[in-house]
Amino acid sequence: MITTRLTTTTARHRKISSNPIRNIPLFVRYASSSSASSPPTSSPPTARTIPNLSGKKRLVVLGTGWGGYAFLKSLSYPTLRQFDVKVVSPTTCFSFTPLLAQASCATLDFRSAIEPIHSNRWMEYHHAWCDALDLVNNRIEVTSASNPQFRLSDPLSPSSSSPSSSSSTSTSLTQTGSKRETYAIDFDYLVLSIGSYNATFGTKGVKENALFLKDVGDARAIRWRILSCFERANALQHLYTQNGTNDMSEDQKKEVKKLLSFVVVGGGPTGSEFAAELHDLIKEDLTRRLYPNLRPYPTIHLLDAGSTILSSFDASLSDYAMKKFSRDGISIRLNCKISSVESDCVILSSSQSEEKLDAGMVVWSTGITTSPLIEALQGVAKQEKSGKLLTTDSMNLLVQKDADLVGGSVLNPLPLPLSLSHKGETQPKEIGQCQEKHELVQLPHVFAIGDCSTQLSITLPSTAQVASQKGTYLAHLFNDLITPSLSSSSSSSSSSSSSSAMERTLGRGAKPFKFINKGSMASIGSNKALIDTPVKKESGALAWLLWRSAYTIMSMSWRNRFLVPANWASNLLFGRDVGRF
Repeated sequence: MITTRLTTTTARHRKISSNPIRNIPLFVRYASSSSASSPPTSSPPTARTIPNLSGKKRLVVLGTGWGGYAFLKSLSYPTLRQFDVKVVSPTTCFSFTPLLAQASCATLDFRSAIEPIHSNRWMEYHHAWCDALDLVNNRIEVTSASNPQFRLSDPLSPSSSSPSSSSSTSTSLTQTGSKRETYAIDFDYLVLSIGSYNATFGTKGVKENALFLKDVGDARAIRWRILSCFERANALQHLYTQNGTNDMSEDQKKEVKKLLSFVVVGGGPTGSEFAAELHDLIKEDLTRRLYPNLRPYPTIHLLDAGSTILSSFDASLSDYAMKKFSRDGISIRLNCKISSVESDCVILSSSQSEEKLDAGMVVWSTGITTSPLIEALQGVAKQEKSGKLLTTDSMNLLVQKDADLVGGSVLNPLPLPLSLSHKGETQPKEIGQCQEKHELVQLPHVFAIGDCSTQLSITLPSTAQVASQKGTYLAHLFNDLITPSLSSSSSSSSSSSSSSAMERTLGRGAKPFKFINKGSMASIGSNKALIDTPVKKESGALAWLLWRSAYTIMSMSWRNRFLVPANWASNLLFGRDVGRF
């Protein structure tokens, strides 16, 4: 289990200087449990630092999810030329999450749901985990994630070979014995787009026995498991019917049914879309072409703790989806409480009894939680309920003005202003009063976007749409405000003063971010979909055509705008590719 420990830079208790974060314990690292018992060090461990030989201001982007990828993609060519851009991410590609359900069920090829993130020659890509963040000295420490065994592990899993920061050496060993490089990267500007982790709510056995659907690696694992379950069930049936009869005993049928019982936990867009795609895969390909002998046995269970599925959609659309799933034979179980997930079943609990639900595969999609790095970061303003970083309307990170460095005090999570509980925007006066009350200052050179942060003035949903718009907004901020200032400076002295002016402009003079709600879409299988926009609600075949058209256009590259419809056409003509590799 990953634990966290705080490491602060050595300093004496002193008054606030011109640096607003001088006295804040903003060096943080998280380490594995093997190092949890070791006492905190008094200074950051020594690691090799990548020198800045270009003479340009260094812009470090931490994370390449929806926010980070949109930010990088929206940076203009002149802006990229003016910065030494470093991109740090534990993944080598951006996953287009709306298409992951289709990729996991062989409706799309995996390559159609990803975009490479290291193809731009004006950016330097680092395939690494960030396991230390120092906002006092403007430095991050990263550990290479290029080893496949390390890359595919879950840093929150007890058996994971997650980045260990207990040592100050520049290399460490994986469980397979190969070396992982650890090094530091200094920055002048930092964009935090760390994203989030899958929320398990402390449910026993989820990390060990369930699969998630958050990136293309998860989609590949799910497809492998689905096909494996059918292959094993087919082998069992042939084994039990070797005597020439097609009849199996009830116990034998139960064993086959257990393998082909698929449980999806979470009735949001991800879980509902996956359940629908899985139904189509089984009905149209697996039991029609490959395993017609297994047609009576597959079952799909969609579990949710709420009173309905797709609760973020309009009630009429949610009801439409529930009726459609019922016609398809997908079992919907609402108001469910799961006590544990085992290797072959899910344990449902109620006030009176427990129920064992057989499962050959469990897919868990119940929401998100903050990453360990964000949880461990001290001295910064965080939202009380979610633990997200609080930012200004221009995405600047907010920190506590005066934290006790000697005592190592932790900034208590901030309660939301009253107006935020209604998901509405506060007035500038209220925002200023909140910042003054909690003694918050903004960092003009550190920004936070995506699921790891939320604005002080308004609470927006943790969706790809919000993260993408924030990333694009921040990139335009750099394009419009930083680049002219940099290009106008002709000497080192003027460059320094220009940089300070840029930081002040970015921090206080920028036009605030405004979210534009473009609506929500969800595919519910059998050539049906839902579209919920502020101006129109649509369901059925027309919505499905609009859904496919929209996501074809929204693909991040011309390559995928060609591949996605080509995959759909290929499936229509030849069926899904259900090979395992």
